Amino acid sequence: KPKDEKKDTFAEKLATQIIKNIQVKITSVHIRYEDDLLDPECPLSMGVTLAELSLQTTDENWKTCILNEAAKVIY
Repeated sequence: KPKDEKKDTFAEKLATQIIKNIQVKITSVHIRYEDDLLDPECPLSMGVTLAELSLQTTDENWKTCILNEAAKVIY
């Protein structure tokens, strides 16, 4: 006789729902590298700027949405 499947608690269901629908938005990041050790006569510096990085839950049509608990596939 197979074991009964464990039922998720309310807290586990809530945590899963939050993780499924998380949205992260990072804006205005600048990373700079400076080096004056390799050649002190000619120091080097360079930088990269990221205007925005956004992670959002979407539906099958790539529209931002809030998933319900029954959703099986996450895009």
